[in-house]
Amino acid sequence: MDSVYFKLVRETFKMKKIILCVFLLAVTTVSWAGDRETIRVLSSNPFTFAELMKNPGAGNVTLKATLEFPSTAKGKLEKIPAMVFVHGSGGPLPRHQKWLKLFRDMGYATVYANHFAPRGVSSTTGNQSSVSYAMMTADALHLLNALVKHPRIDPNRIGIMGGSKGGGVAYYVAWNPLREAVAKDNKFAASIPLYPPCYFWEKKDFTNKPMLMMIGDKDNYTGYRQCVRSIKENQSAGYNNMQVKLYKGAYHAFDSNKGIRKCANCFNFTQCKLAVRSDGMFYERTTGITMDKVSNMKKVIKSCGKRGTTNGGNHVMSEAMQDVREFLTRALTNAVIQAWEIPQQIDPTSYCYDQNNNEFYFGAHRDPWNNGCSRGDTVISLHEYIQDDLSPTTVVRPKYLSKVAGKTKDYEDSESCTTAWCRYQTKQMNYDNSNR
Repeated sequence: MDSVYFKLVRETFKMKKIILCVFLLAVTTVSWAGDRETIRVLSSNPFTFAELMKNPGAGNVTLKATLEFPSTAKGKLEKIPAMVFVHGSGGPLPRHQKWLKLFRDMGYATVYANHFAPRGVSSTTGNQSSVSYAMMTADALHLLNALVKHPRIDPNRIGIMGGSKGGGVAYYVAWNPLREAVAKDNKFAASIPLYPPCYFWEKKDFTNKPMLMMIGDKDNYTGYRQCVRSIKENQSAGYNNMQVKLYKGAYHAFDSNKGIRKCANCFNFTQCKLAVRSDGMFYERTTGITMDKVSNMKKVIKSCGKRGTTNGGNHVMSEAMQDVREFLTRALTNAVIQAWEIPQQIDPTSYCYDQNNNEFYFGAHRDPWNNGCSRGDTVISLHEYIQDDLSPTTVVRPKYLSKVAGKTKDYEDSESCTTAWCRYQTKQMNYDNSNR
């Protein structure tokens, strides 16, 4: 009887293994370029941020995204960084592939979805209300929640980039009231808004993660002036982690595979001053019109928008791709430590960054403007994993330093970086970053 039982158990186990293998083959395909998976997440259809913040739970929209791993990750078990790319009003386009390839060449996994297809839309050019910014932002944050649980993705090194409407998403996900409503403690480690539509924010409450906004100085679609002013307002509130770069002579969609061209159906929003209230409601600053429904959105467009933009060209692409490569190397590959992530018990006025070893040494006592670096007591490596204590030989990941200190949110808010030692640390860090 026992032999019959164990034979049955063995056969059942074999069958489970076969079913599991069939399941894995159904959801994962392997190509020579690396592993590829399909991620499915539930999202929702909010028209405004206010609506999303009130009802942050997933709805009945099923978003499918392609998660592709670099060839260098094949057969390896270590967790790697990931980059989410969000398309714009034209939907998924061939030009997006050059960014996805760049990310995978850097050793990152890539995540790419069609945000329009599950909503029965192919394009929002000329009708931005058909799929709202809030809907696409909800998608991105729900994707983030899924990615942090993925066994092959480093949950603390997930970045986001988007172009045009998707560039706006890469900006909006950094706003804490919105992010916390949907993603709780999860946050993108870096964001690259590419020629985005920029809002002004009544409540300046953002993550401290690095942001590089990229836009052409001839952009007459979303408008570069609004973006520069929006970022400057945030910087004045203490968010120096946000930077904007203007590309000389570049129009909207300067990463195009086509030449410079006119778009008669595209809306020019350069005269609009769009803003977000503290409750997440959109409005236009000049008219005061609240954009809580389609009819009011049309009133805003009528008051400050007009049809006709100039798009395309790619003469700045080599420069832009190099900027992205350098930015992500600092933000994700090397995960450069930020001043507000330093534990309280470490003397913040005595550390230095060793370029050769890619390490920070605390207790080094050096002139902050001197490139020399004498060894200190505590080593913080940019490539190792977290330890439980801060002994002289302890090596920790910078992004986990607050956990080592026994707290979960050390210096996460801008007010905490107003003290003299924090300003000194930021000044010193900026110097190190600029001389790397």
